[in-house]
Amino acid sequence: MNKYLLVCLGFISIALADDKSLYARCAVCHMPDGSGVSGVFPPIKNRMVRLATIPDGRIYLAKVLIHGLMGSIQVGGISYMGVMPPQNGAFQPKQLATLLNYLVTEIDNNVLPQDWVPYSTAEIEQLLSQPGSALSNFDLRQRLIKQYPRLMQ
Repeated sequence: MNKYLLVCLGFISIALADDKSLYARCAVCHMPDGSGVSGVFPPIKNRMVRLATIPDGRIYLAKVLIHGLMGSIQVGGISYMGVMPPQNGAFQPKQLATLLNYLVTEIDNNVLPQDWVPYSTAEIEQLLSQPGSALSNFDLRQRLIKQYPRLMQ
């Protein structure tokens, strides 16, 4: 009987998780303040608003969280070679939307435009229904760099 109670309590704690506790999984690599570890895990601090305010960048952020990212990238002139694992197995769509909104509104110190629309569960569910992979996200990143060179620096 106690096993079932613990399982139920586990589901309740996941359902009641706040934004910051969802980010705890990300903070293991990207650090609690989003500063990353130079040359190992890229910083995400002060990089989210720039991406989240353009349609392709917004999709990129969500897809990286959903499907991960693989390949050599440059962030702030520093090279990073590694793999960010997909997070869609760890979180439900509502939690993914909540986490993305936390990254944009709390980890990033840049000011959001007044017309910015937070990520929604429906938006995440729609992206989850599309094919994707860590490698396709790398390709999407390369396209964004060509289209918005200053955005991805």
